[in-house]
Amino acid sequence: MFPFNEGVLEFQAMVAAGITPGRALKAGTSAAAELLQRDDLGAIAPEDPLEDISATAKVDFVMKGGRVYRHGALDVLQ
Repeated sequence: MFPFNEGVLEFQAMVAAGITPGRALKAGTSAAAELLQRDDLGAIAPEDPLEDISATAKVDFVMKGGRVYRHGALDVLQ
């Protein structure tokens, strides 16, 4: 367990314990969404803007240098 603001460290702990990075990401996304019975959450789905330019309209945030930016401002959760 990690404090809420350090929850991202859980992925690193899973990998350190021997889980593959892909499985760790799945545990925190699609597997978690399935347990919550939320089929609208949890997808890890890369989209190629060269194939579908509308993918550029689906960006929730930009990460630069380990910092999360939303709408041009530093995210308060960072």
